[in-house]
Amino acid sequence: MPFTSLFYLVFLGLIVVLSGALRSARRQNGLLLAAGYVFYATWDWRFVVLLGGTTVFSFLVSRGLARLPDGRRRRLLLILGVGVNLAALGFFKYFNFFAESATALLTGLGVQVSAPTLTVLLPVGISFYTFQAIGYLVDTHNRKFQPAASLIDFGLFLAFFPLLLAGPIERGPRLLPQIQKPRRLTPDRVESGLILIGLGLFRKIVIADVAASLIDPALFEAPADFPAGQVLVSLYLFALQIYGDFAGYSDVARGSAQLLGFDLMENFNQPYLAQTVSEFWRRWHISLSSWLRDYLFFPLSRALLQRQWPGLVVYALATLVTMLLAGLWHGAAWTYVAWGGLLGLYLIAARLLQGKALRWRKHPRRAVRWAVAGASILLTFHLILVAWALFRSPSLESALAVLSQSGAALASGFDPLILGWLPIGLLGLTILIDAGQVWAREQTFTRRLPLPAGAAIYAAALLLILIFLVKPYVPFFYFRF
Repeated sequence: MPFTSLFYLVFLGLIVVLSGALRSARRQNGLLLAAGYVFYATWDWRFVVLLGGTTVFSFLVSRGLARLPDGRRRRLLLILGVGVNLAALGFFKYFNFFAESATALLTGLGVQVSAPTLTVLLPVGISFYTFQAIGYLVDTHNRKFQPAASLIDFGLFLAFFPLLLAGPIERGPRLLPQIQKPRRLTPDRVESGLILIGLGLFRKIVIADVAASLIDPALFEAPADFPAGQVLVSLYLFALQIYGDFAGYSDVARGSAQLLGFDLMENFNQPYLAQTVSEFWRRWHISLSSWLRDYLFFPLSRALLQRQWPGLVVYALATLVTMLLAGLWHGAAWTYVAWGGLLGLYLIAARLLQGKALRWRKHPRRAVRWAVAGASILLTFHLILVAWALFRSPSLESALAVLSQSGAALASGFDPLILGWLPIGLLGLTILIDAGQVWAREQTFTRRLPLPAGAAIYAAALLLILIFLVKPYVPFFYFRF
């Protein structure tokens, strides 16, 4: 049931109407929980059992953590809860990857082994709801909130259908209180929710899907077979695709939740306007970056600092470990690990150069500050573009070929006009949306416009969505994670 389908919009409308007709949180939650499992079953009914098992197991562990006093038994229960969740994620997501890697390594060492014949399918959304369950258990252990006493409430926390497949990764202290009280629709929520859904569909259908259609499917497989200029243009197009695709999903998820009375966390904050890589990482996939910061980077840093390690060494090591695991979370491939490692090196370098950069960003002359800001945004974007080559390519060899071809195109005097009018138009639309959100200081920036201007934008956006909706369905990129 893709977010871009008429089936989903009808499903959402039906659930909104039925939920609004119910007056108690208990009944609303029961309806939404059932809707979540129906929604998940439309993707693959076989993995409903896995979602249910994760839910029941994590619920029982959370209740045990709430009852036990602080001490060794409580810590062991947390380790069990986190370990079982990670084991399930590891088996379904990484079994094939590690089995193939081990086979290749042993073969390279001269040891002849047979590759495992077991093929494990990847359940859609498992990375997201597993991390959400782990965060819930850790917060329960740290007594940040009182965990749910109702299995239905906790089940809805994991299986709320707008965020089930690709986030945002919510926290117990933030989402659970919203689950435990009745929700009522207001005109403001309806307006905000519909605008977010419209914005998400526009980003997905008009920007992301069109950008994807302009990339030759074979280009990232064999970049050496294509002209250097086309490879560079395709890399720019992928940067637009991945942003429009995932930001579009997050917008539709947040808008759908608004119509059901929930406020989900913002997942993007104009990341391509970031002036440093660390700022980009704080603005891109905010729910994941903050999750990794709170549950991995900070605990690891504290553990190393307790051993009296130098601060800079602690930062570098904790950052590199965190980002390598962030890459592995995104996919079971060495290209994702390399992507995370490169971002980690970027962040370490940014920390080392922070003092010098700040002097220029605080220059007394406004013109200098503006020039530095513009140059910083362009530099940061192109550093991220290098990382996107690793992220998109099927192998490290093809990623290096993409970068080689792109570098050759730039070195030969790349003319931006060879992008073509359609890619330039997609870039312009992306910039206009970001600029509007910066100007209004909110995602639903069109509400701040005069009525005639807002109506014209809505009409034009709807027309473009209908025009490009006839293209073949392009799956959301993050569904593979």
